[in-house]
Amino acid sequence: MSEFSHRMSSQPPVVRLGLLTLLAALGCGGGGGVPSEPLVATTARAEPSTAPRTATVASTLAGPFEATFLASGNRAVPGLAVTCTADNGGSIGTPSTTTDGSGRARCTGWTLGTATGPNTLTISSAGVSTQYAVTATADAPAALQLSAAPPPTFRSGVALTSNVTVQLRDRFGNASPIAGRRVTAQVSGGTGITRLSIPNADPPALATDQFGVATFTGLRIAGRAGSRTLSFAADSIAQPVTVPLTLLGGLPVALTMATDLPGAATLGTVIAPTPVVAMADSVGNAAAGSGTLVTATIAGELDALGGNTATTDADGRASFSGLTFYGAASSRTVTFSAQGLQPVTSRSVATTLPDASLRPARITASTSASDSLRRALALGNQSASAQMTTLATNASGGTIASTGVRWVVRDSTRARVSTSGVVTGVRPGRTFVVAQSPFATAVADSVLIHVPSGTTGPVLRTGLDTYRLAVVDTFSIVVQLELRDGQSVMAGDFEVSWPGASSFPYSPFTVTGFNALQPNMILNRGDVLGDQLRVTWAGSTPASGVIPLVILRCRVNQRGVGNQIVLTVNQLVSATLADLTAAVSVMNPVVIIP
Repeated sequence: MSEFSHRMSSQPPVVRLGLLTLLAALGCGGGGGVPSEPLVATTARAEPSTAPRTATVASTLAGPFEATFLASGNRAVPGLAVTCTADNGGSIGTPSTTTDGSGRARCTGWTLGTATGPNTLTISSAGVSTQYAVTATADAPAALQLSAAPPPTFRSGVALTSNVTVQLRDRFGNASPIAGRRVTAQVSGGTGITRLSIPNADPPALATDQFGVATFTGLRIAGRAGSRTLSFAADSIAQPVTVPLTLLGGLPVALTMATDLPGAATLGTVIAPTPVVAMADSVGNAAAGSGTLVTATIAGELDALGGNTATTDADGRASFSGLTFYGAASSRTVTFSAQGLQPVTSRSVATTLPDASLRPARITASTSASDSLRRALALGNQSASAQMTTLATNASGGTIASTGVRWVVRDSTRARVSTSGVVTGVRPGRTFVVAQSPFATAVADSVLIHVPSGTTGPVLRTGLDTYRLAVVDTFSIVVQLELRDGQSVMAGDFEVSWPGASSFPYSPFTVTGFNALQPNMILNRGDVLGDQLRVTWAGSTPASGVIPLVILRCRVNQRGVGNQIVLTVNQLVSATLADLTAAVSVMNPVVIIP
């Protein structure tokens, strides 16, 4: 008999009836035993000490990884269905399990994902869970990757301005932060010797840093132009990483003859085929670059070449389409040079005289094809151009082609002239442009060119259109003011000087008289010897266009002698009383009487 039955039998009947009634009300009667209360898990508790903090990607962690599920009052919940899940691409060997009598669930065979970073194992049941966290690290280096690739083209011998970086990667493509791994750069393909280099490393090899990165700075490839393959290899990694590239010409260091001169040429005739000079780099590749001035010269012979300058095009080539030999018949070589580049010399060329009928015996130069006596020209502005003309005759008096004439300029700082006689201003002032026989420098004629200081300002000059006057005993010179900008003037003060009596007998002429050509003008002879005139003018109405100021009546004093008339502007006032003095260009003429 149980202790409970013994105690019940020892009680009085009334007491026993009351106890049985109470037990029935509580559901404990009928001989079925006392029912248990169902437990609900409210918390889950992991054992983090069983998991490592880090592990290699794709590795399997045996565990076990356990979680205890508890109800209220910290009571274990047995027989509970539990799920085990892994994130970041991982997997678990026991995706489902059941808690034991202690409320404990066990997961095993956790395999991490293939990407580096946090990995989490979650053990859960009915909304209650706990986690294990492990950081996945990269596997051993198994491959290389160009994280900063080189450009598709290299200029031979020119260092890259950007870095090329190579990254160690594991078998899953994760960056492998292994320091000290040796990475070597190599180049292959092409013809001849190709050299690859980086500063302070020969051969070009670097060790990876703490991130598993090798950074190649100042990478340089020198060799003949063409296709190449650039590769990077690392110790203990079987497959290098490669990239195709094209090697171009580098920086120019020398000139080469792309098209040499012929072995023979005729003096005064443009050389054909056209000689072409090309820029080259240190290994002989064609070096691109436009705008480099190349000059052709002949040692010991002054002005013996026409058309002797050319500039390079985008491909670094200079074509001398007007190159012409002048002077005596001989054998000679031509040297082509450019600033900062090694010069190149042509083959020897034998030059011969042309047929006598093509050699000029007399040349007349002028500024007008219709008037051969016009020998002075004022350009419209500082950089304006004008075409000069020539008439060349041979010893028989027959007209010959102007190709038998070469043009030179006496002062190249004032103007320049092309092989065809086009004159272009360079700097304010004056100079002579000369048409010359290529075979005899004494057979020549010239034109006086004036370059104004301004583009549209007034010009003080004489009306002479030639500096070489006809064979006469007397002549006149008109001093005039030309307004080119549409303005009007009211007043001015000028001086006119000439080689007068004080220069006798070397002065070409003397002034015997003069007259004012504008009303309200005062003329003052400022020198007792008669070689200076002061012109003061204050008009009553505005004047514009070409304004004649004064005429000088001259008598020939000495033939074959040249001298200059000096014009000076003291002041010029516009119709609005503005001072135009500083804007005036003065064209001082030269006078020669044959």
